[in-house]
Amino acid sequence: MLKIKNLSTFYGKIEALKSVNINIKNNEIVAIIGNNGAGKTTLINTITGMVKPESGEILFNNLNITGEKPEEIVEKGIIQVPEGREIFNDLTVRENLELGAFTRFAKEGKETIEKDIEDIFLLFPFLKKRQKQIAGTLSGGEQQMLAIGRGLMAKPKLMLLDEPSLGLAPLIIKEVFSVVKNLKNKGTTFLIVEQNAVSALTNSDRAYIMELGKISMQGNSKDLLDNPKVQECFLGKKVKKGD
Repeated sequence: MLKIKNLSTFYGKIEALKSVNINIKNNEIVAIIGNNGAGKTTLINTITGMVKPESGEILFNNLNITGEKPEEIVEKGIIQVPEGREIFNDLTVRENLELGAFTRFAKEGKETIEKDIEDIFLLFPFLKKRQKQIAGTLSGGEQQMLAIGRGLMAKPKLMLLDEPSLGLAPLIIKEVFSVVKNLKNKGTTFLIVEQNAVSALTNSDRAYIMELGKISMQGNSKDLLDNPKVQECFLGKKVKKGD
């Protein structure tokens, strides 16, 4: 579905991404883990057209989308749920969902959008009860669910989640990833950027580890979770010989 080939991105003279190569297949959950400054957010911002790459290619369903405008990439089926949710705090829950479908209104009409909102309410029943509530008054976990629901209103084929567990309690994190798995079973593909390595590796199919703008390791998520180097560097667990 998504192939990234030798992607390099600069901020001024600083090379934030260094010849990154990633492959995401249809209907899987792929995680990108790494510490602050590793280049994770730069990567998804480059994919979605928010940042222009210096070199390399981004192929989505065999179409070269490198350097395209963000709205063109959204229309092709890639949606980003940004770090910190970035919902419209002063608008209602329902208005946030409606804005998620802004690229579809002209082509599909209000009736179709209204039906899709009802589908989101089936997925997140609490949003229906609070559809007239100002979004900024929701809890952090509820805002994350709203942000995912707003993203789904664009009918994405690939959803990029930037730090979905940030600032959330463990129980809410578990609920967020349960929703992600449910959506995967319904056909949505995910690329998840996370500092929370345990959550990312426990809830994904495959993963890439980024360090200083490069992919330093990749593989099956379970294998990486059991890898002594990954445990020591990202899970705070020093593994002794013989363990």
